[in-house]
Amino acid sequence: MAKLITLFFHPFSFLLLGVFLLFNTNTYINFSYTGELKLMVYLVLLVNTMIVPVLFAWFLFSKGYVTSILMDDVNDRKLIYFFTFLLYLITLFVLSGFNVPSAIYKYAFGATLTVGILFVFALIKKKLSAHLSALGGLAGAMAMLSIKLHTDFMALVCVVILLAGIVAMARIHLKAHSESEVYWGFLTGFVAQVLIFT
Repeated sequence: MAKLITLFFHPFSFLLLGVFLLFNTNTYINFSYTGELKLMVYLVLLVNTMIVPVLFAWFLFSKGYVTSILMDDVNDRKLIYFFTFLLYLITLFVLSGFNVPSAIYKYAFGATLTVGILFVFALIKKKLSAHLSALGGLAGAMAMLSIKLHTDFMALVCVVILLAGIVAMARIHLKAHSESEVYWGFLTGFVAQVLIFT
């Protein structure tokens, strides 16, 4: 069950999930874009932040550059974090060309910052939970947007925090992370979004 939770709530999916949620809120973010342009944004995020990173991770594993596809060893994370960081930078550039609402651009910027921080920690052999960073980022972005847009997203924030607890327990149960690594992972994602939205 813990492995299933880990795979289902994989960090690669959260930028796309967050943008999907924002595009379906009762705010200007939803109404400022046509369905066709939303689809283009979804496709860019799907390719750049999910499909390509997963294929790269699989390539690294198949060639023996990493010991596990789940990247449980901190040394396995360096290449994938660096590659993912570059892809997120490319995604930011593409999104700026689409002239997306500032809330979506800032959310993507916060996610990029988070991946950069995870990469720096991996370089010094410190492993933070990417799963919890992604959940923390989503919670942080929604909390900040509740304030900025004067819209109540707090129920969603509570759901994300509850999911974070479940995923944290799964990661600890699998011995993929210590308690401090999941706590610091969540805080990293959360604080990165707060800084970008402030």
